[in-house]
Amino acid sequence: MATTGVVDGHDLRWFIAGTAITEATTGSIEFSAETRKSTSKDSTGGWSVVKIGEKSFTGSCEGLFTEAGSFESLWTAFAAGTSLVMEFTTGVTGDKFDNCVCFITGLSRGADDNQDVTYSATFEGSGVPSRDTEA
Repeated sequence: MATTGVVDGHDLRWFIAGTAITEATTGSIEFSAETRKSTSKDSTGGWSVVKIGEKSFTGSCEGLFTEAGSFESLWTAFAAGTSLVMEFTTGVTGDKFDNCVCFITGLSRGADDNQDVTYSATFEGSGVPSRDTEA
């Protein structure tokens, strides 16, 4: 049954080919569109006229690093330059989710003194993402 009310951030996460990215603490997706000027000598009052140009999307996640976790899969895809089929979803039947193809564009680990080791990954989308419904 689809989630009702405000979605809890704990439930929304990145998946790679149906498998959750492990130990994640954050996740995000951002859609953007460039604008292009379409101003001519016939434009009124010196005001700029714009149209939507190229659209794109990016994503990111951070998490706690474990040797048996998702970092190795992320590293393998990054090192090989291969694309990943990814979903940003709650996994709850009936909920909408973002389904996309991405490349890993950044990957890091951090080790602050007396703290858990963390990782972070950034993704850049390729092609048109879709908004699907979890079955």
